Amino acid sequence: MATTTTDVAIRPEDGWVLVATAPLYCLIKPNSFSPWYVAIAAATPAATFQGLSFGKDTSVQRENFELPVATLENVYIRVKEPLGREPATQKAGFGVIVKV
Repeated sequence: MATTTTDVAIRPEDGWVLVATAPLYCLIKPNSFSPWYVAIAAATPAATFQGLSFGKDTSVQRENFELPVATLENVYIRVKEPLGREPATQKAGFGVIVKV
């Protein structure tokens, strides 16, 4: 079992971004308060797929995603909405910890 950490920076136009392949464990921590989404799927989800919503209530705290059990599928993240007061070219950052 190996643990890896990575930083991911995405924009809304990037669509679904693969962050883990068949992980035993996955933790995703956003670096901003922007709304973001997670999908667990065998292949890249369709652009119309909503996914699990995180970070909607930006007044509370940054909302993490944790997958505490193994899956044979992939983990994807997406930012679908503008990043608030940040410029349109700004990317949303995420820290990802994966055990495979």
